Amino acid sequence: MSDITKTQDHLDPTGEISLEAVKSRAVKGVVVLTGRTFILQIVSFSAWFFLSVFLDAREIGVFFIVSAVVNFLRYFSDIGLAAALIQKKEKVDEADLKTTFTIQQGLVILLLLFLYISAPFFQRYYSLSYEGLLLFYALGVSFLFSSLKTIPSVLLERELKFGKLVIPDVLENLVYNLTAVYFAWQGMGITSFTYAVLLRGIVGLIAIYIIRPWLPGLAFAGKSLRKLLTFGVPYQLNTFLATVKDDGMTAFLGGILGATGIGYLGWAQKWAQTPLRLFLDNVTKVTFPAFSRMQDDKKHLESSVTRSIYFVAFLVFPSIVSLLVLAPVLVEIIPRYDKWQPALLPLALVSVNVIMAVSTTQITNLFNAIGKIKITFKLMLMWTILTWLFVPFFGLRFGVNGAAFGYALVGASSVIAIYIGKRHVNFSLKYSLLNPAIASVIMAIVMLLVRNILPVNIFGLSLIALVGLAAYFAASFAIVGRSLLEDGKKSLSTLFSRFLILAGSLVWSLTMVKSGLVYNYGMGFWGPNGHDGVWHIALAQSLANGSWRMPIFSGEVIRNYHIGFDLFLAILHKLTFIPITTLYFQILPPIFGILIGYFAYHFTLRWTKSDLKAWWATFFVYFAGGWGWIITLFRNGEIGGESIFWSQQSISTLVNPPFALSLLLIFLGLSFLVKGLKTKDRRLLIIATFLFGILVQIKVYAGILALTGLSISGFLYLFQRKGITLIKVFAGALIISILIFSPVSNGVGTTLLFKPFWFLEEMVSSPDRLYWPRMASAIANYKLAGNWVKLIPAYGLLFMIFWFGNLGTRVIKEPNIFSWLKNWKNLSWVEVFTATLIVTGAIIPIFFVQSGTAWNTIQFIYYSLVFSGILAGVTFAEFIQKSKLNASVIYIIEATIIVLTVPTTFGTLMHYLPLRPPAMISNYELEALEFLSKQTDGIVLTQPYNRERAILAQPNPPRPLYLYESTAYVSAFSGKRTYLEDEVNLEITGYDWRQRGLIYLFSKAKFM
Repeated sequence: MSDITKTQDHLDPTGEISLEAVKSRAVKGVVVLTGRTFILQIVSFSAWFFLSVFLDAREIGVFFIVSAVVNFLRYFSDIGLAAALIQKKEKVDEADLKTTFTIQQGLVILLLLFLYISAPFFQRYYSLSYEGLLLFYALGVSFLFSSLKTIPSVLLERELKFGKLVIPDVLENLVYNLTAVYFAWQGMGITSFTYAVLLRGIVGLIAIYIIRPWLPGLAFAGKSLRKLLTFGVPYQLNTFLATVKDDGMTAFLGGILGATGIGYLGWAQKWAQTPLRLFLDNVTKVTFPAFSRMQDDKKHLESSVTRSIYFVAFLVFPSIVSLLVLAPVLVEIIPRYDKWQPALLPLALVSVNVIMAVSTTQITNLFNAIGKIKITFKLMLMWTILTWLFVPFFGLRFGVNGAAFGYALVGASSVIAIYIGKRHVNFSLKYSLLNPAIASVIMAIVMLLVRNILPVNIFGLSLIALVGLAAYFAASFAIVGRSLLEDGKKSLSTLFSRFLILAGSLVWSLTMVKSGLVYNYGMGFWGPNGHDGVWHIALAQSLANGSWRMPIFSGEVIRNYHIGFDLFLAILHKLTFIPITTLYFQILPPIFGILIGYFAYHFTLRWTKSDLKAWWATFFVYFAGGWGWIITLFRNGEIGGESIFWSQQSISTLVNPPFALSLLLIFLGLSFLVKGLKTKDRRLLIIATFLFGILVQIKVYAGILALTGLSISGFLYLFQRKGITLIKVFAGALIISILIFSPVSNGVGTTLLFKPFWFLEEMVSSPDRLYWPRMASAIANYKLAGNWVKLIPAYGLLFMIFWFGNLGTRVIKEPNIFSWLKNWKNLSWVEVFTATLIVTGAIIPIFFVQSGTAWNTIQFIYYSLVFSGILAGVTFAEFIQKSKLNASVIYIIEATIIVLTVPTTFGTLMHYLPLRPPAMISNYELEALEFLSKQTDGIVLTQPYNRERAILAQPNPPRPLYLYESTAYVSAFSGKRTYLEDEVNLEITGYDWRQRGLIYLFSKAKFM
C-alpha cells in the first residue's frame, strides 16, 4: 500500500493549492472537524435524549414529517451549482459566484411561494395542528436563511479552511439544541422546534458572513452557468434520488404509519445514525474536496480511501454494538423512556443500513470526487427503487417493524456498491472493514455475557460499557498490531483535547446547573449561588425591564459596579425569552465552560505551536487547585480547603460569571492579537482592542490587569524596535475603558484602600482560613512594638505561604518566571503580558483592599492563578518534550501531577453534589413572588436580614434565603425594586444603606 505522505507536486490539478497542502489540510481537516464538532455532537446527542424524554412519539413524528416535506420541496431550489463550484478544477471567479447566487435565490423565492400556497393541503393530509402548521412555515423561512449561506460556505470548502467552516455549525448546533430542549422542558411540545429552527437560521447566517465575508450580488453569465451545470445537474439528480429515497419516503410513510409510527421509526433511525453523525459526516466533508484533488494518482487515492473508511468503521462499529446491547437496559431504567419500547426492534433493523453506510457513503463520495457521477447515479437509482419497493410494502403489512425491515433489506444491497468501488479503486476491504468488524463481534459477545450477569442499573450499565470498550480495543490491537497505537497518537490527539474541554466544562457546570431549579421543597441554591447568583439575577432583571435604577435600593441608580455580564444576560433574555434564572444557572455555565477551555487551548496553541503545551495548559485552567486540601486532610481528615489561602480555585470559575466571561474575552482577545500581529491584519487588531477595552465593564479587576499587561508589553515591544502596534492597541483599549466605565463609577481611587498585608494577617488569624494563631499573635506584637526587623521576614514568610499555597502544582512554572526575569530583553510580548498579569495580580491584593468589603480585591489573584496555570502547562509540556527519561517514568510523573492537582476540585464539588442544598426559596414564597411580579410597579419593603435567627437555622438545611444571607431574592424573583435589600452588595458598591434605619424600624414595630 502506498504512503500517502509522499509528495508529488505535479498532481496539482487546480492551480489554487498544491497537493502537499491538499493532503496536509485534508488529514488535518478530518481531525479538526471530528475533534471540534465532537463536543457539539455530544450536545446534539444530549439534546435528542432530553427531547425524547420530554416529548411523546406523536410530537416527534410531526417534526419528522414536516421536516421531510420541506426538505423534499427545498430540493427544487438547487440544481447542483454549489457542488459544481467545489468540484471545479479551475479557479472560481465572481461571475461563477454571483450567477450561482442569483439562480439559487430565484428558485428559493418560488419554493417559498409554493410552500405558502400548499400549506393548507399538507395540514389536512397529515392532520397537523396549528402548532404543526407554524413549524411548517418556520422550516420554510429557515430554508431561506440556509440558502443565503451557500456562497461563503463554498469559498471556505474550496480553500479547505475547515476550522472556520465549523464555527457556524457550532453556533447553530448550540442555539438549536438548547432552544429546543428548553421549550420542550417547559411543555411547549411541537412549538419547541419552531423557535429552535428560526433562531438556528438567524445565528448561522450572521456567523458565516462574519467568518467569510462576501458581498452578495446578482448576475447571469451564460457561459459560466453552462460549465457549472455540466457537473451540477448530474450531481443534483443523484441528490434528488437521495431526497426521494429519504425525505420523500418519510413524507409518504407519514400517511401510512401516522405521526406516532413515524415517531417510533424516526427515534430508531436517529439513534442508529448518531455514530454516523459523530464521525462520518466530518470525514465526508473533507474527503470530497481532497479526493477531487488526488484524482490523477490512484495509489494515493487507494491509500486515502482505505484509511478514511477504516477511520470511520473503527469508531462507528463499536458504537453501534454498544447501542444495540445497551438500548434495552436504557429504556428500562431511564425515567419516562419506557414509551420507546416499541422502537427497539426497528432500532436493530435500521442499524444494518448504518453499518453499510460506513463504506458506501465514502465510495459514492469517491465517485463524485473523481467525476464518475454516473456510477453514483445508478447506485442511487437502485437504492431508491429498492426503498420504494420494500419499505412501503412491508410497512403496510407489518407497520413500523415492517418499514424498518424494508430499510434493512435496502442496506444489505450495498454490497453491490462495495464491489463496484473495488473495481475502480483497489482499496483494502480487509483492513478497512473486516478488521473492525471482527473486533466489534468480539465486543458484542463480551457485552452480552456481562449484561446477563450484572444488575439492571446505572452501575451495571457503566460496567458493561467499560468492559465492552476494553474488549474492543484489546481485540483491535491483537488484529491490527502496534500501528493502531501509532495511528491513535496521530489521529486522536485533537479528540483528546476536545474530551478534556468537554470533561472540564462538565465538572465546572456541576457547581451551577442544580441551582435555580424547583424541587419538592422549593427552589434550591448550592454554594455562593444563594447570594451572588441571586444578585446577578436581580440586576439583570432590572436591566431587562429597561431600568438603570438600583433594584435593591430604591431611588438610586446603578453605580460602582461592572454591569457588562448582567447587561449581556438581560439582552439574551429579551432576545430568546428564556427566563434569566435558566440562562444564568443552566444554559450559560456549560457554554462559558466550553468556550473558555476552547479559547485557552487555541491561544496557547497559537502562541507555542504545540498541541501538548496547549493540552496541559488547558488541563491546569480547568482542574488546578491549591494545597489547601493537604491542610484539611491533616486537620480533620477531609479533602477540601479551596480558599484556605484566600483565593478561589479553578473549580469555582463559573460561580462568578463576570469572572468567567472576562476570562473568555481575555483569551479571545489574546488569540486575535497573536494572529493580528503576525499577519498585520488591522481587523483582528481592532477586534482585540475592543475586547480588551470592554473588559473593565465585565470585571474591573480584569480590565486593570489587561491594560497593565498591554502597556508594559507594548513598551517592551517598542523597545525591541518592533513597532508601536501594541501601544496603539493599549491606547485604544484604555480610551474605550474610560468611556464605558467613568459614567457609572466614582473612580478606582475611592474604591481601593491602601492597607498592606491585610490578607496575610487575616489568613493566619481567621479560623476559616489557614489559622496560625501563634503567627497572628507574633505579627500583632511586632506591629505594636514597631519591630520591623522581625515583621518584614514574617510578612515575607506569610507571602510565600499565601502564594505557593494558592499555586498548588502550578508551582512547576516558577523556574520559567525566573528565567524570563533574567532574559527580559529577549522576551516576546506574550511572555511579558503573562508575567505582568501574574505579578500585578498577586501584588495588588497584598497592598490594597476594597472599601466596603475589604476581601473583594482578592479577585485580582484569580487571574494570576489562571495564567500561572497556562504557564505551568507550557513548562510541564516542555519538560516532557525535552526529557530523556523512559516513557514509563514520564507516565508516572504525569499521573502524579494529575493526582496532586485535582483534589481541590473534587473536594469543592462535594459541596455542590448533595441532594439537599444549604438554601432555598420555599414553594409558598415562590407563589407569593409570582403574585407580586404581576402587580403594578412600586417599591417593596422587605424584612432585614436577621443574623441571629440565621445562625439558629443553620443546622437544618435547606434554610430559607432570608435566613441564609442578606440577599436580593425579592427583587430577583418579583422583578420589583425593593426599599433596601442585600446589604452585602450595597456595602460593596458604596451605598449608605444604614441611614435608612430599616433595622431600627423593624425592631421597634409592634406588629412584628
